[in-house]
Amino acid sequence: AKCKEKITHPNAHFIDDIHPLAKMMFPLAEKAIAENDGKFSYNPKKLPAEQRESVQKVMLILKQCGIFSEVTIFNTYSGMVSTATRVRSFISGLWLELFSQQHGIEIISEKAKQLNLPYEVLCNVKVADKEGVQHEIDLMFSIGEKVFAIEQKSGVNFFDYDRYRLLAEYLHLIPDRFMLVNSTLLDKDATKCITYFYRYYICNSADYVSTLSAMIDKAFNS
Repeated sequence: AKCKEKITHPNAHFIDDIHPLAKMMFPLAEKAIAENDGKFSYNPKKLPAEQRESVQKVMLILKQCGIFSEVTIFNTYSGMVSTATRVRSFISGLWLELFSQQHGIEIISEKAKQLNLPYEVLCNVKVADKEGVQHEIDLMFSIGEKVFAIEQKSGVNFFDYDRYRLLAEYLHLIPDRFMLVNSTLLDKDATKCITYFYRYYICNSADYVSTLSAMIDKAFNS
């Protein structure tokens, strides 16, 4: 499966610009879509001044790219999320897929070059387990003869880590070659705890590049 095309922005790397605040803003937008047909209102007064400026910057980028069909940036930030299917898919998690794919391919190709091994990267790979249940894996890649898989979750109400343990075990990728990226998992102690119980790599999007590098290094150095 071919990886999705990059989304570009005329003034910056689009995904990288919005990424630091996406974990805060996109759950708000998702809730607006689910509960209020896309209308949202956010009061930034409790944020530090520097963070308010960052939020304004991201809101303007999203407005320029058509994510919001209406937006007002004043004492409160309010507006409407576009009803376009691609926009709502992007808000609900596609942004994290694109971020992971774009940066993942960079790391994978660099590591393969260092190891002097061929590599291949596939996205949205469909596999069936022993019961015949279909699963779609966000990103699978190989370096030499070793195969790896990465899944991404962006929802604030996700807790089913066992689902991915079972899938990774079926694919024989536990403990060293499976990763779950959970953009809302910010607690370092919780991350360590989940890793201990489920035996696969887990990180938030901010730690994605370093964790991916560590996973590949361990697979080839252990």
